[in-house]
Amino acid sequence: MRTYTSPGFLAGALGIGVDLSGNAIVAGYDYRVDIGEGENWMVRKYDPAGGLLWSRTFNSGGAQHDRATCVALDSSGDIVIGGIIARYSVNTNWLLRKMTPAGDLVWSRSFAPGSSGAPEMFGAAVDAGHNIIAVGQGSGIWLIAKYDANGLLLWTRAPTTSPSSFGTALGVTVDPAGNIFVTGVEDSEVRLRKYDSNGNLLWSKDYRVYPNGSNYDAGEGIARDAAGALYVTGHATTGSPGGECYAGPDEMLIKFVEANGTCQDIPWTSAAPSIELTPTVLWSRSWNQTASDGDTTSGVAVDSHDHIYVAGTASSNFPTPWILQKYDATGAPIWSRTYMAGGGGWNGATAVTVGPDDDPVVAGRMNMGGSGFDMVTVKYSKDGAPLWSELWVGPGNNEDVPSAVTVDSLGNVIVAGYSKNFNGTTNDRDWVILKYDPDGNLLWSRGYGSAGGLNDTALGVAIGPNGEIVVAGDEGRSVFLGDGLIRKYATDGSLVWSRTVAAFLADVKITPAGEIVVTGQSSACAQGQGWNWIVARFTSAGDLISQFTYDGLPNHFDDMASVLSLDAGGNLIVAGMVNSLYGSGAYEIHKYAADGTLLWAFDPSMSGFIGVWDATVDSSDHVIGIGTQNWTVYKLAMPSPTPPPSQNPTEPIGAGTVKIVGGIRGYLDPKRGEEATILVRPATAGNIRVRIYDMAGALVK
Repeated sequence: MRTYTSPGFLAGALGIGVDLSGNAIVAGYDYRVDIGEGENWMVRKYDPAGGLLWSRTFNSGGAQHDRATCVALDSSGDIVIGGIIARYSVNTNWLLRKMTPAGDLVWSRSFAPGSSGAPEMFGAAVDAGHNIIAVGQGSGIWLIAKYDANGLLLWTRAPTTSPSSFGTALGVTVDPAGNIFVTGVEDSEVRLRKYDSNGNLLWSKDYRVYPNGSNYDAGEGIARDAAGALYVTGHATTGSPGGECYAGPDEMLIKFVEANGTCQDIPWTSAAPSIELTPTVLWSRSWNQTASDGDTTSGVAVDSHDHIYVAGTASSNFPTPWILQKYDATGAPIWSRTYMAGGGGWNGATAVTVGPDDDPVVAGRMNMGGSGFDMVTVKYSKDGAPLWSELWVGPGNNEDVPSAVTVDSLGNVIVAGYSKNFNGTTNDRDWVILKYDPDGNLLWSRGYGSAGGLNDTALGVAIGPNGEIVVAGDEGRSVFLGDGLIRKYATDGSLVWSRTVAAFLADVKITPAGEIVVTGQSSACAQGQGWNWIVARFTSAGDLISQFTYDGLPNHFDDMASVLSLDAGGNLIVAGMVNSLYGSGAYEIHKYAADGTLLWAFDPSMSGFIGVWDATVDSSDHVIGIGTQNWTVYKLAMPSPTPPPSQNPTEPIGAGTVKIVGGIRGYLDPKRGEEATILVRPATAGNIRVRIYDMAGALVK
């Protein structure tokens, strides 16, 4: 890595090119207020090892704002730099300068008189004849200009689809025949155009990344591979159809191919496509305290014998107890226990876990008729006998609610949630983390509250390989706005580090290697729409490794991943709400490989289950889920896929046989862009005619 620090105010790199020797030419600007100048063009050349070979600057006069924005190189190593001069002046113009490999100026050209007003250049390319194509905008429309090797202007084009459209050409490349491909933005869409070497338009393609509500998409860079495929990079923003929600921008990469004189985008396919199957429901169990009750579950955990513990709340008349039930691996009930703090009030279990001794621990809340809830943590034996119970009342004596509970390898119990007024603020929620020893004695409590009197809630907690505690939740939330927060604590409760994430975080797990995985929602829109599932992976030091998102449907409603679990192979079980509008929607459970490849997806409603409140895995990697409405627990298993037919395209086949070899399932899936080999052996000697039909009987080839 190489850096440059301006002696004046600031500097920036805006374009880069690499010559045939591996030298890098970087173009940008240097803001030299220290010598009474504005932004100066700056071009720097580095050798392959990063050593500076030379640096050149250019100023159009005084305190102007000049920026070099793009770099192109010809086959002889000459360097073409394009950019803007007098950027904030009414006399803004574009400038093209050609330099030798040693950095000496060959010629300099500004845009020709009579062109559109205030032109700006953003991209340049050089064809096989050393002609230069420059692209940008002037008066809000595309500008394309072609110069010969000596800087003589050959032609210009200023295309626009309508007088009211606004457009800017931002990237350009050429093919060996001298055809020109330009990308940019027009009418808030990605625009891609092809011209011949004389500037005649051959075709135009527009593309919107999020069809149902994108606000602004732009193609900013373009490249062409040896096979002729085009790759466009840029950015896209998402928005609800009514325009009330804005999120982004998102990075994008689109692949286009030409066919029959037109251009089409093609879907990306993985080198190893995932097997997207639907798991089988092995069994399900439901329970109601009385026929009219709507008893609800809130947490599920599995012990080392694959016994299942489900915690929840019995929605009977006041007073309301919480419920803990134990099932064996086949779903047969073993026992059920109720808990009523102090003999009455509102009680509710919010989370359950199992310690290394296989004893279950439940965290919940109770209210004896006062102004708010208090936290209760109860440890049970394997037989359901209460071993200890601890009540915790926060400093504000207002509302204390747990969200998650876990147990470390020593049997210490850690509870995470929120406490109103924990840090002395007024009636807002603050993070709270409690640690109890194996006998229920409180070792320490820690709180955290963001500035501004907003709500902060710890929603997930996990234990690292060395007993460290990682907590995830949200920070500074007011209605639909807020950030995610990850905080790591040492075993004594001291803060190790804290990271803010531009997402609402709902759960956290830690891999055996110490990597931290979180899940939640990926954007923040004022109306609560346009949010996607997000799964992000961090190092133990809190550095982001990777992340991926999931959008239930492109309708820009809420998608909220609230549940995360890991199986023995490091695969991720993610569950939550999709396609929701203000809290009502469908639910899904997904299983992903560690790299984010979707392995399977399950819609509980298709099996008559309502929602997914929590999910975990047993020793056989079966997924156990619980519903959000009514007391329901179910176990899922992924059947082994039927092995596809032999993938050997050279194996012998019988006379008069046609065989297709290929496809991950043994047949071609058009959604995946799969390829196959067709084997044909005629019954008798002679010519062969092969016709391919689609499933509707239409001739394909």
